[in-house]
Amino acid sequence: MMHWLLKWFVLLHALASAHDCSDKDLRNLRQALLQDESVTVIHRSKCLQRSLKLNHSCGNAIFACPLKIEEKQWGNRIGDYFEVRETNARFFHLYCNVFYVADRQAVACADLSGMHFINTASTFGNHSFFNSFPKVIRHRHPNKNTAVAATNFKLTCPGLGKYAYTDRGAWNQRLGTIKVLLGQAIDKSFPSIEKFELSISTFERILFPEFIVSQTLKMIPDAVILFRCKDIVLSNQTNPYGFLNFNLYSKLLNNVSSIYILAEPLDYLTTQRHSHWRSQVCERLGIRLMDFLKDKFHGAIVALRRGYPAESIGMLSRAKTVICAPSTFCLWPGLLNKNKVYLSASIMHFLPYVSDSFYWLWKPSPAHFHHKISPSNTSVEDAVSIITSALMNAKIFEFAVCTDCTNIF
Repeated sequence: MMHWLLKWFVLLHALASAHDCSDKDLRNLRQALLQDESVTVIHRSKCLQRSLKLNHSCGNAIFACPLKIEEKQWGNRIGDYFEVRETNARFFHLYCNVFYVADRQAVACADLSGMHFINTASTFGNHSFFNSFPKVIRHRHPNKNTAVAATNFKLTCPGLGKYAYTDRGAWNQRLGTIKVLLGQAIDKSFPSIEKFELSISTFERILFPEFIVSQTLKMIPDAVILFRCKDIVLSNQTNPYGFLNFNLYSKLLNNVSSIYILAEPLDYLTTQRHSHWRSQVCERLGIRLMDFLKDKFHGAIVALRRGYPAESIGMLSRAKTVICAPSTFCLWPGLLNKNKVYLSASIMHFLPYVSDSFYWLWKPSPAHFHHKISPSNTSVEDAVSIITSALMNAKIFEFAVCTDCTNIF
């Protein structure tokens, strides 16, 4: 008996220490779950004390979890919402039909398990884009058996542990759900996105064709390249993240009048070792990539933009051609894009079919330079020269993409 009481005290104390939910949240939850008269929803802190009870009996299973999205690493944070993180979440059966995951969210997991979904955090983050995601999702066909729902959750959502990015994850089994939720968030943030104009002051550098000058640029260009640099510039061969060969861009792009290079801010991840050195190298690499593309596409606008993650997600979801280094920041909006998307497959242990125009780039592998450069004995200029020389001059001996890639692994 004492052991049972101690377990409850620890769990309730953990819940009470989290964010309170608002009265508006309670109204939304009540409205979302009202049709299930046998559902009991238990919240944390003050909400827990007043316990929203629609009926005394247990009903359909509810998957409840907190999520406070950080303003950095948007790809990972959006993945937290859908389920793709390599994290062993703490899973508790709290009370009756209420389940609580202390570390991560998983909309796809709840959907597969037959559970209603609730985010019990008061807000996702400071950016309005995150708050466009629904906090309450009522399952259309909820599992009536709570025990079965809990078992299903543990079986169908191993992506919360070591199986992220494999065919045992949950997100790849709910691509339709992810497309709808992310599409709604983009539409709410950028109504009529194709008509949006961006001030040139929001770009770091722009190379215009001769005799063309403008104070604004269309938000959706012909081509978008996601250029990841600062967190991978010193990565080694065992790291799936790396640089794509510059020649790959010139091979995949054609008939383009505008190319936007999207990159992380130079003050991104300032706690990294050698952060200042990394920033200087990445700043110059961005310029080298711009010059390379301008030489290949004389008549195109080539622009480099850092930051503005919400707008970047919008661009990646609509551009006519998208080419991305390994990154979930590109994966999520790429799922929505109905045009051509090329995404490096190096982070994946399987390659789900998305559409006939979504290509997994599985050769060549991303390049690494940790064995050639070091902040302690390589100057910024020498590092930039070594990297750009390799990326610009190396030939692509084998170039391979696929849409239906079931036989790759």
